[in-house]
Amino acid sequence: MQKAIAKMKTFTKGDWIKAVTTALGLLFALFSIIFFATQTEWDDMALSFATIAYVLIPIAVERLFKFRIQPVLYIFILIYTVCPLIGSSYNFYLIFSWWDDMLHGFAGVIFAMFGAYLPRVFHKNAKPSVALGALMGFVFSLAVAGVWEFIEFGMDSIFDTDMQKDTWLTSTRPSYFLGKIIGLPDGALASAGNTTITTIVTDANGITIYEKMGYLDIGLIDSMHDMLIETLGALIYTVIYIVGKGKKFVFVPVEKPVAIDAPAKPEAVLEEVAPAADPSNET
Repeated sequence: MQKAIAKMKTFTKGDWIKAVTTALGLLFALFSIIFFATQTEWDDMALSFATIAYVLIPIAVERLFKFRIQPVLYIFILIYTVCPLIGSSYNFYLIFSWWDDMLHGFAGVIFAMFGAYLPRVFHKNAKPSVALGALMGFVFSLAVAGVWEFIEFGMDSIFDTDMQKDTWLTSTRPSYFLGKIIGLPDGALASAGNTTITTIVTDANGITIYEKMGYLDIGLIDSMHDMLIETLGALIYTVIYIVGKGKKFVFVPVEKPVAIDAPAKPEAVLEEVAPAADPSNET
């Protein structure tokens, strides 16, 4: 306890900002766990538990890669970690059409920042070239965007979630069809312009229970849209990084303490300073 108190006394303003921000994020996640448990909303409660891990990730990353995140960016990241819970469980995705785009844009910027710092980690804190940092940041952010879409596809396929939102389309271009495979002449499709499609859902007996003009794209447009938004965020940070010549890192490396030699004993100092006795002067 005394060690914890002593450590808190050494906290800087930035340390306090991070501690308070993290505490608020954890309190919000805990409140959500209790709230959704009382509402028997188990999926939302599970996401609230996951949010606790999301909030703690910046602390773990700081310690793993031995750097400190600037306080303003730390707040930015913490807001990002709780926004998926707000969007999904508190229906912000439905209330605000731009909520999902905002999160993907944030992700593009954040992961580009981290990617630009990686060469410094791999080169033992040596400052990398601007070109290398910019390239690493942009490519790393794109890689994370692709992996995230894999995760969404996996969740939808295995757990029947709807992370890859379907888009309802009312027409399609003739080039989307393979005329010979579906038994239609190529010439008829080529001259038809945009082709309308009707979706018909039937029961086991073949009786139509639902019919609507259009069709679902099974998440393709949503995935491509999300990746484009993240790419745009990564590109914006890459341009800023290049213009600033990579001088202002948002991640500050933790410097290793420099060992200070113990001061020499007074006797040793006197022996070094005092001139040696001249034997020819002895009487």
